[in-house]
Amino acid sequence: MALHILDLKELIKGATFVDLDSNRLLYPFKWNNEKQHIIADIYEDGELVRFRIPDYLNIQSCEDKAGFALKLLQLNRKKKLLQFCYDPIDQEVEVSIEIAIEDSVFTSMQANRCIYFLRRVAMDERDRLLHFLQEGSSLDESDIDVFKAVEQMNSENSVTGEDTLDDAQMNSVERMISEAFATDTEVLVTNPSDNETPLFIYKSSQKRNRGINATGAYNPINRQFIVKAGSTARLNEVASMNPRYQRVREQLRQEGVLTPTSIDGQEVFRFTVDYSFNSPSEAGAIITGSNFSGYTLWKINGGEQTLEEWIETNSKL
Repeated sequence: MALHILDLKELIKGATFVDLDSNRLLYPFKWNNEKQHIIADIYEDGELVRFRIPDYLNIQSCEDKAGFALKLLQLNRKKKLLQFCYDPIDQEVEVSIEIAIEDSVFTSMQANRCIYFLRRVAMDERDRLLHFLQEGSSLDESDIDVFKAVEQMNSENSVTGEDTLDDAQMNSVERMISEAFATDTEVLVTNPSDNETPLFIYKSSQKRNRGINATGAYNPINRQFIVKAGSTARLNEVASMNPRYQRVREQLRQEGVLTPTSIDGQEVFRFTVDYSFNSPSEAGAIITGSNFSGYTLWKINGGEQTLEEWIETNSKL
């Protein structure tokens, strides 16, 4: 069900400003006597709502950007609802929550839960990230091996004069983090005789996205998401899509993982092979060509339970 910005304003107590032309809502708050604000935007003709703290952190003065990127990747895996994104161009970090609405009803409880996670959980993490920026000493013992690898990347980059991770290095760090989590994650499966997770699906109800139908499986050990061959994805991405996801889509197209096809007169991409993504949100972004939280986007095959709800029921992550 499409959401209008005025409907969203009614759901959120404390919202003080609405820009009807840009479908934007402003929610001010204070943290440690510092003025902050959350911006809520509506995209996809009311089918997607995104909450974000735009000026979350600036790391221009950070000497260890690789180590900081590692911390953000860890947070993205530990805080499933929150997405921490670093822009290497302006050196800004943004934290956001994205909720796909489509045929569902967006409630006041959901809206205020998003506000709470940003103004409390995200800001708590901001204090720890600030400590890392100032002291460089917030890594846990379990991170030591990964940190050494990142230090090696820093050393290599110092030779070339680069101060940020390129895509290949970022993917390498993500793989190392996945392996680190695989060694210390306790997973409680409801049926101990069957360690296979159910299939999850995404089928767009939007007219312009007809023909998009994807199936995948979630790995609770490394938190990767495997999209099955034959799944389809939106051909063109929206302008606001995360640039990193845009590069992933282009790489998959060049490698032949995504090939263009037509379904019911709609041009789409089709997956030619099973492909493993670093997270459900990355998989969801590639499928939709937009910025979505994969934990709410993917639903169990044959039901309405989201991946997030399935994890809360079946796992202790």
